[in-house]
Formats: sequence, structure tokens, C-alpha cells
Amino acid sequence: METPKNKAPASAETSIVNANDLKVVGTSSNPRVRVGFNNKGTINLDELERLPKIEFNDAEFSHFDWLDLKAIDLNSSNWKNIGIRDTDDEADRIESFRVSFDNLGYDMSEFPPCIDTDGDVMEGRTRIKAAIIDEYRYMPVGVYTRSDKSERNTVTNGLLANQKKPVYMTRFMDYVAAGVNLIGKGELVATATAVDNWLNHEVNIGKVMSNNGGRVTKIRNKILSLSKIDAGLVWSLTKSEAEKWITAHLGLAKADFVLINMADNETYAERAWRHVREALKNGREPVNLIFYTTDKSPTAARSSLKKSMKYIEDLYLDSWEVVMSQLPAGISLSIPTKRPFIFMGALPQIVQSHKINGSNLVSVVKY
Repeated sequence: METPKNKAPASAETSIVNANDLKVVGTSSNPRVRVGFNNKGTINLDELERLPKIEFNDAEFSHFDWLDLKAIDLNSSNWKNIGIRDTDDEADRIESFRVSFDNLGYDMSEFPPCIDTDGDVMEGRTRIKAAIIDEYRYMPVGVYTRSDKSERNTVTNGLLANQKKPVYMTRFMDYVAAGVNLIGKGELVATATAVDNWLNHEVNIGKVMSNNGGRVTKIRNKILSLSKIDAGLVWSLTKSEAEKWITAHLGLAKADFVLINMADNETYAERAWRHVREALKNGREPVNLIFYTTDKSPTAARSSLKKSMKYIEDLYLDSWEVVMSQLPAGISLSIPTKRPFIFMGALPQIVQSHKINGSNLVSVVKY
């Protein structure tokens, strides 16, 4: 793995590094050449010029440059892949790229990830995330000048870019997630004609799948049905990502809170209750309880939150029932109104309703 001797100067407004400003570049004095990933070969920006350029709607290729991975904020909406990718297999895709980087280094035969001149990613999020996890410092990128930065243009271009290698090809649910996202944000009308036009003439879905057996029609129908039921998407988070968000935005150490996945109403709630009981025995109550979800729809997430909170409350009341059942006849106790736990809130994950780029939890009352 390359360890740069000097930190390269990045733009004050973006994470793009001007190759001509780099003074130290590993083993070469050429600022456009750096040591390859895992010290395998070299990455030469000039050699990338021979590759066919990726074509985007309302965007023109400008140049190749270095992306400073240390400057990337993965909590920003631009890195969440919302509306571009179905997130179920993201961990597998990231791991696949990490294995490739480790075994083969950086593949100079493939077009690099793409960003615009503002530093917003257009394509290649998964490759960049894999490089960040492996602690590489710089990654080559193709820089584009964009004339349209609407959500519709961003999502459509992301799907177009995923119709090529080395990325994982766009799949059924990728198109569905994108369409639901655009309808929820008011950038796509929820009619069969409008969705068909978007799929066939903007996304060019025919390049990756035919309508044999009505496959494209099923995608359109799924988009329309989900947009009516849920009117939104959920930002997918792992437990580890949720914990990092809490530490980064709330300043809480892991010992200061208990994280509950409300998608599993009982298992995680019971684990949280064990923490509460332990805190009671040691005089460390109240326990801060924070919720997140792995549910895929806003409706399911909201329902799960209510069930999780009720289950924890029921566990508390049941404990008092056990205590009072053992008291001598004629003696009774009142259940304290103050609970040994606090529902601090839930992570902002519902795209159309929460401030997912904010730094505050969502009140459990307003979730």
C-alpha cells in the first residue's frame, strides 16, 4: 500500500487534487504517476487518455485527476448511493473490489470512477469506498463538467454508468429504487407513460435487458406500486455504520448508548433490556437507547419502531409484575413513572422525510 510522504493540497471546495500541484508521488517525479494499489505497478493518468470516455447526459469529460480519499465524507448524501443502487449486496461488492485491489493492484484497463468539477461523485462509489477501507490515499478519477445537476440527472447517469464493466451491472431493484426515489422527490411523475419514457429513453434500459416476458414492464409496475405505498426510500445502514454515525455526530462513545435495530422487534429489544437491567444493578441508569433500521420501506420502519418501543416498555412492566407477585399479602408497590431508559431517538434514514445529511437524531414521536 502506498504511503505518501506529503499530504497533497486539495481544493478548498472539493476533494479533487490537481495533479500538477503534487510534489511527491512515490517513486516518480511525474505528478501524474503514482505507485499502484498494493504496490503493484503504477497508476499513470496519461495512460488513461487512451480509454473510451464514459458518456453521461448533460455532462462533458474534462480531464483525469487524483481524488484525495482522506477528504471524502461518506456520510454525505452523494456517497449514500440512494436511488442509484439497491443496497442489499453492497458489502459483497466492496469486498470484491478489495480482493481485486489486493491481488491485481489498480486495473488501468478500466475507466476510473467519475466525479464532477464540484467533487460530487457520478460513478464508482463502491470502488472508492473499497479503496478508502483499504486506506489508500489517492485514486484516479475522470472529471466531468455538468450542465444539469438535478437529482433526476444524477440518478439517471448513475444507472447509465452501471451498465458497463467493471461495476456490477444494474439490476431489477436498482431501477426500482431509482424510480421510487425520483417520484418521492417530485422529479418523476407517477404514471406509466412517464416512467416508461424515463426507463426507455433516458436510462436506456434496453441496453442491459429486454422486455421479454414483460421484465421492463414489471420494473415500471413495481416503481409505481412502491411509490404509492411508501413514498420514499430508506438509507441502508449496517450496525457498524450506525455506531460510527452516532460517534461522529453525537459525540457518544459506544459505552454511552445501546443501539437497537428496530427491524427485529424482539431480539434487539431484549438485548437492550439486558443492558438496562445491568445498569439498574450497578446504579448507572438511565440507559440511552438509540434506534436504527434495516427495513427497506418507510412504512415498515415506522411500524417497527412502535413495536420495538412497546416491547421494551412491556419488558419493564413485566419485570415489575414479577417483583410484585413475590410480595407478602397486603404489601404493594407503585411502578415508578420515571423509566430506567431514555428513548433518545432514531437515526435519520427515511430519505423523503428525514434530514439524512443532518447531525441530529429523529424524535421517536416524529419518526
